[in-house]
Amino acid sequence: MPTETSAALRAVLDQIDTLARYYQDYSAESARLEHQATGLQRIGAIFSGSKRFSDDSMHTKFYEGVQARVTALEASIAALPDRAEAAQAAEQAVAVILDPIPEEERDVGGWMRFAAEPLCQPLLAHLKRDTLQAVYDRYNLVYPKRLQFPTQVKLRKAMEKLLKK
Repeated sequence: MPTETSAALRAVLDQIDTLARYYQDYSAESARLEHQATGLQRIGAIFSGSKRFSDDSMHTKFYEGVQARVTALEASIAALPDRAEAAQAAEQAVAVILDPIPEEERDVGGWMRFAAEPLCQPLLAHLKRDTLQAVYDRYNLVYPKRLQFPTQVKLRKAMEKLLKK
């Protein structure tokens, strides 16, 4: 039986590694494209009303890719027989997805990573209470409650429900 658990855990950890690489590749490519744009292109985009998020399928594909990976990862974590291993795996996955980005540091890719943060919600139920409390505290430090967008409020309230606040 331990080999089955080890194989299942290894598969989950591989999924988390794949998710982390997905984020790194997306961030690198997004930054490359952002730096590639000239000043005149940026000014033109401002005046022409360009919608970089909706016009660029790369960002949409990223969001949808995160969503699909979280769905698969949550199912794999839920199937782990060892709850401690499940909690540890969920913590690692949440750390990849829910890495708060201060507003002044958000480029286009940063904004899309910001938009994808609430997708981690299904993984929160697997966290240990003290880990979830730390995630909650950090989240509210970076994103003060009074400035949270509706999806952030929904994520915060999901954390509060799990914490029974």
